[in-house]
Amino acid sequence: MVKAGESFGAQVSHVGELDIDYSRFPKFQCSIGYGSGVFRQDGYDLSKRPMVDLLLVVDDEDLEAWHHENLKSQPEHYSSFARFLGTPRVCQLQHWGPGVFYLPEVELATTEGGVLNAKYGVITWRDLLRDLENWSSLYIAGRMQKPFVHTWHNDVVDAEDTFDAAVDQNRRAALASALLSAGQECLDVSTLLTSVVGLSYGGDIRVGLAENPNKVRNIVNAQKNMLWDIYRPLAEDLEVDVSEASLDEGLKGVVRFDNSRAGLQRLFTALPEAVRRKAAEGGVKEPWGLPLRRHVQATVRRASMQQAVKGVLSSGFSRSLRYVLQKVAKRIL
Repeated sequence: MVKAGESFGAQVSHVGELDIDYSRFPKFQCSIGYGSGVFRQDGYDLSKRPMVDLLLVVDDEDLEAWHHENLKSQPEHYSSFARFLGTPRVCQLQHWGPGVFYLPEVELATTEGGVLNAKYGVITWRDLLRDLENWSSLYIAGRMQKPFVHTWHNDVVDAEDTFDAAVDQNRRAALASALLSAGQECLDVSTLLTSVVGLSYGGDIRVGLAENPNKVRNIVNAQKNMLWDIYRPLAEDLEVDVSEASLDEGLKGVVRFDNSRAGLQRLFTALPEAVRRKAAEGGVKEPWGLPLRRHVQATVRRASMQQAVKGVLSSGFSRSLRYVLQKVAKRIL
């Protein structure tokens, strides 16, 4: 946990939990922290903490009331345009595209009296599960294919079990997609992890513009051990041979998988059903690598365009411009 005034670089790898005072927020189910402000990435000045990315998961039926109450208690988090729209239209805007409504450049109090610069998104339970299980946009699912931290703010055990299963399904599909797209039965471990992390960036309109073109490499370099801890057991479940992969002195070695028809089919069935249908359109048979890559990139591109438009509408032009300029500045400074 990072305390007020503590260097972000003082952490060995990541924050165990987010020390945020949630008392000013209306009731919600779960908070999820991800990104460079939670897990270290290469390419950042470690003397200061990057903006924290946070996701708040709200009950589906509570969304309008949630925004209504949050707008009253924390109106400064919303742009003047969002306040003008009112909560019913804000909810309509949230459901468009990836289903998340972001509030960037806000200051959140910590439980120890500090302040975090943050960007938090609001998403309903239904939309979160839809993306994790079906890759409807890959916008949130892509972020959760990488390390994240989460805290439950209720005692609904069934929800936690459902969440864990959806996260596992999402990551298993990401691994299967990376292997199918490789086009070879032997793959370097670092290349495999780069392919997994890169799923949610291929086709993203921000990459090369506001987003650092080395983003994927920076994540893998700094988080490779955590990533391998996630994906090694999933690889073994998919009958991928990881016996030649090693964590000694960084990730080395290769993974091998069955490139036969039966082996490819086993990987293919780990993908969401809608993705399988798209990859097999037009009677395409194995290997599905190229149509699969095209579909994933098209999904990411569409979602990133929708969210970019939504960002201007939800955050206001001036705040959106400041956010983009900060992203650009991180690339050149």
